[in-house]
Amino acid sequence: MSYILSGLGSLFLVTATVAIAQETVPRTQEQATAAFIERKTNEQRERAQRSVAPNELRELNGLVRAIDVVLPHPSAVDNPVQLEAIRNLYMVDIAQGLASYGFKPGDLRSSADGGSAIVEAMGNTLRGTASVDDYLMLADTVFVGTKQSETNQLLDDQHRTTVGFQITREIKFPPNLKDTIDLRRRSGAGAGGENLRISTEVPLEDGQSYLIIGSRSLYQSEFSGNRGQCKNCIVELIPALVVDGDRATSTAPPSFSVDLSSL
Repeated sequence: MSYILSGLGSLFLVTATVAIAQETVPRTQEQATAAFIERKTNEQRERAQRSVAPNELRELNGLVRAIDVVLPHPSAVDNPVQLEAIRNLYMVDIAQGLASYGFKPGDLRSSADGGSAIVEAMGNTLRGTASVDDYLMLADTVFVGTKQSETNQLLDDQHRTTVGFQITREIKFPPNLKDTIDLRRRSGAGAGGENLRISTEVPLEDGQSYLIIGSRSLYQSEFSGNRGQCKNCIVELIPALVVDGDRATSTAPPSFSVDLSSL
């Protein structure tokens, strides 16, 4: 279950169509795959240009390639050149994803397994198969907190709502954060008064205790239009889990629970 990053998925597995002179002309699998590779390459190039530490990104790329990553092998792609390009894009996606989540090359090197588990967790998010343990590994902010407030707030970050929490238990906490954290959400009223509800953002009740698995680094690198404008803001990596005693339970499908005593 991946709630933030969209990976390769099956975009290149479906024959695409292109409108030419108001007619729909079917493309071959080869053409559709080539179009996907070109689009993805451009996206990654733009993302790399936004990186504040290109040297670190290059180093992360090298470390990811040195690890025995499980590479995609879509059955519909039989062109070896295109298959190699797709696999290269996938490894670049992993490295760029790790950078967005705030990981440095040293984090992979200092890991007991040489960073394999971190790389695998990021790969799982791209494939849409990430577990809660994967997100706990990738998150830089994990806490139990009580919802204190919810404010419609249109910042330059593609989000609409700020939810304030009073922290009751710090599990994984970035330095220099206050006792209250602002969770930025896409759901809420837009500039024109329209209301948008994102299905993975479950409604949060005032006074209820939640387990939040989130990322400040991801917010600042991917979503904040004015970098650093909200140093206390994070985004959630999976929907908030309702806390009851030592258990935290998901209220959004698929249903699962977390034993807080094990964190």
